[in-house]
Amino acid sequence: MSHREIHAALDGHLKAMEGLPPVAWENVAFRPPMDGSAYLRTDFMPNSSDYGSLGDIGTVHEKGLYQVGVSAPSGEGSGGAEALADRIISHFTRKTLGALRTTLPYRGQARPGEGRMFIAVTVPYQLERFT
Repeated sequence: MSHREIHAALDGHLKAMEGLPPVAWENVAFRPPMDGSAYLRTDFMPNSSDYGSLGDIGTVHEKGLYQVGVSAPSGEGSGGAEALADRIISHFTRKTLGALRTTLPYRGQARPGEGRMFIAVTVPYQLERFT
């Protein structure tokens, strides 16, 4: 499974989430909702690889992070954004997407921006492939 395929599997799983707000996908034109409502932003961050076993034939572990940012209007409390972040965490917890596995997602602290607040949900993933 290539990085492109890993990215597509993670995006596809997010797209399957019920009640998904608008999403700013990587490198795709996006306009935030005109009504100021919440939206998501994705970032795919491949990380390190390591050997799961030694020798000419063995396994390689591909690791990385998939981050889903929740952007919500500020001044309305953090409850709605936190609930959406929790739904994303539940949606990605311990999933197997083909050969790809996610572990326990986690969220960062709410950060303010210009008229918005932002919460990052990070989904660690690992792929084990045989060489």
